[in-house]
Amino acid sequence: MGKLVEALEREGYRDGESLFGAPYDFRHAPAAEGQANRELSQFRRALRALVERASRANGDKAVVLVSHSQGGYFTMDFLRRSPLSWRKRFVKHYVMASTGAGGFVVSMQFFASTGNSSSSPPSPATAMSLPSVGRTLPSRFTALPSPVAFGDDMPLVVTRNKSYAARNMPAFLAAAGLPPDMVRLYETRELPVALNLGAPLVPVTCVNGVGCRRRRCWCIGTASTAPRRSPTEMATGW
Repeated sequence: MGKLVEALEREGYRDGESLFGAPYDFRHAPAAEGQANRELSQFRRALRALVERASRANGDKAVVLVSHSQGGYFTMDFLRRSPLSWRKRFVKHYVMASTGAGGFVVSMQFFASTGNSSSSPPSPATAMSLPSVGRTLPSRFTALPSPVAFGDDMPLVVTRNKSYAARNMPAFLAAAGLPPDMVRLYETRELPVALNLGAPLVPVTCVNGVGCRRRRCWCIGTASTAPRRSPTEMATGW
């Protein structure tokens, strides 16, 4: 994101005048309609006020929103929850960079590669390590493949004895070693968001990369049905 800001500044944009930042807490994630999320509510209010202030400071023009990586999920949630009349008045265009709006397969690798493959509970040091703590953050679920984008039956993770499609995500997370309460968190808070995937109803440009090898299916060559080991083969596509 830093290089993008530098490029915009070289084009004449000025911080605090025609270029504004909207920080967010990466640990949080959009929740389903009707579910409380104080952090996201505060973010939406702050971003709405910032957009209106930026518009006033620039001759009441509509603004261009630019997001990067996880910020795209926050921005999509913000736009989806904003009144359509407000979007038409204040948002000229939305540029979404490096965000898989419907999730991406490589996000599943994080859960599998940081899983506890032992039958015994992890040690306190292991349980509190950054990867172990990171896999319990709600934001980690945001990028998991959505059944709306990937379909119900296309295999995304294939082991010797079992395959996992987007609709099998709860089973995949359980097999990867997540405790039942975290699987329920995904099912009740993040899965409804993924199933409600829709257009933000403003002009959008998506920039996902040029010349990048993207993973379509993750194949694990192991006799175990649980996807807990590093992949031995990566099939690419899309």
